[in-house]
Amino acid sequence: MENDYYTYAYVRKDGTPYYIGRGRGKRAYSNNHRVKLPPKDRILILKKDLSFSESVQHEVFMIAVFGRKDNKTGILANLTDGGEGMWGHIQSPEHTQKISAGLTKAWREGRHHDMTGGNNPNKDGHPGEKNGRSKINDQDRRDIARDYIPGKKEGHNGNCSALAEKYGLDMSRIRRIARDPRWIS
Repeated sequence: MENDYYTYAYVRKDGTPYYIGRGRGKRAYSNNHRVKLPPKDRILILKKDLSFSESVQHEVFMIAVFGRKDNKTGILANLTDGGEGMWGHIQSPEHTQKISAGLTKAWREGRHHDMTGGNNPNKDGHPGEKNGRSKINDQDRRDIARDYIPGKKEGHNGNCSALAEKYGLDMSRIRRIARDPRWIS
């Protein structure tokens, strides 16, 4: 068992934590969180050199100590009591088999470009693409990559919103397609 896990906290300017997490490597400094990443000087490594199970236990403990805002028990933005996540995440064999079958089917049907979740409803319930299934093909993706004009300054979308409306995609999906080297001629 490797002891390369750690727990961390994101803290507000006043020093109070607003998020508790666990991970390894550069997880604490990754932008891949539901909450906003604070400046590096407000990321605290709480405990390090932990096993996976020790990191889970410490994360659960720290969330219990500070409590969660969503269930009115405390100050953290965490939406769970901890212990979830991808590292060491244990799934039943049936669940793993169901995910594998779905991905295999999507690949066989040529929908492998859409496996990023763009076809699934987002947290607000809006579909990533119209009617839940990809209405665009590889040629449409090439056209998007060719026609995409990025914004010249912060907050300006270029022609992203026009392409999003034309193809029935959200703007983040247009940007992903436009940056994907497979579609750039």
